[in-house]
Amino acid sequence: MKKIKIIDAFAGVGGFRIAVKNALKSLKTDYEFVASIEKDKHCRQTYNENFKCEILDDITKIDAKDYPAHDLLVGGFPCQSFSVAGNLHRKNKGKVDFKDDPRSELIYYVINILKVKKPKYFVLENVKGLLKAMNPDGSYFIDSILDEIKKLGYDVKYKLLDSSDYGIAQKRERVIFVGALNKSLDKFKFPKPQKKFKVVKDILDKTINKKHLLTEEWKTYTLNMDHGKHKVGTSRLKYMKFIYPKESRKKDTKREKRLILDCEICNDTPNGRSRQRDRLYSPYGLSPTLTCTSMPAFSCEDGWRKLSPREAFRLQGFPESFKIHPNNNQAYKQAGNTVPVNMLEAVVKEFFKFLS
Repeated sequence: MKKIKIIDAFAGVGGFRIAVKNALKSLKTDYEFVASIEKDKHCRQTYNENFKCEILDDITKIDAKDYPAHDLLVGGFPCQSFSVAGNLHRKNKGKVDFKDDPRSELIYYVINILKVKKPKYFVLENVKGLLKAMNPDGSYFIDSILDEIKKLGYDVKYKLLDSSDYGIAQKRERVIFVGALNKSLDKFKFPKPQKKFKVVKDILDKTINKKHLLTEEWKTYTLNMDHGKHKVGTSRLKYMKFIYPKESRKKDTKREKRLILDCEICNDTPNGRSRQRDRLYSPYGLSPTLTCTSMPAFSCEDGWRKLSPREAFRLQGFPESFKIHPNNNQAYKQAGNTVPVNMLEAVVKEFFKFLS
């Protein structure tokens, strides 16, 4: 296969770029990224620090005909309109309305690139909520965008995949689309899940920076555990002895692959239920889905802790050599917004094996 020219749309900090590079290198296929598009200035800073390239700014202000010719278009188009974590999703009960959130319309800029530049292939990613998102008239939004793409001559297949099936210790379900121009994808199959999986403890640093410990975080909260309710401030030591007896928790590593919630820390939520950031997870299970607004907390021998920025990027499959934004708040946000590298690498590799 000749050199593959690639455009990285909604590039974020480059998760898709790393996945595509790894996949094509493993197939000994030559490639070149001819354009990257990202609006967020902090993401552009991180992207440029790692890949040393020019980055186009706002996709809504670029004429599609001005993009360079390319063979493959990749991108994780904005998901906030479809995410169950989003306020708009709850407000509209899953319905999509461009007037309320213009980000839901950004996929049509991707479709316009397909229309004008006619790349041979594309790989796109979005949240699970996209499958249930509805137009104001009650029809499914995913059907609308697939109809538009198919009119351009592309065959499309999509599937809901979980990053924990591909060597990432995080439960992160994402809809992955692959498309080919004037070529049937009837026989294409998405990569099978791996038999082995990681748990959170596999990606944690051996030593903990004290600033990531949550010693004071939940002092006035109520702790709900198997052995009763206690004020966090007075029961922390008791909790640690209960969770980490001398014989350790090696038996937990044999549990079925799943999230393991050790306890909930409840405070003043309107309905009395804990929020995601008020839950304490075991490091011997999977992490819940990372978001751009908060990081999950884990119970470890040294105390209750949140992830460091480096650990958060590990939970997305990023290499140790990846340069993280120097501002921790931006680093956490970028880690929560990016794509799971291992999963997309497996998809791109399988896709191009099929195409060759």
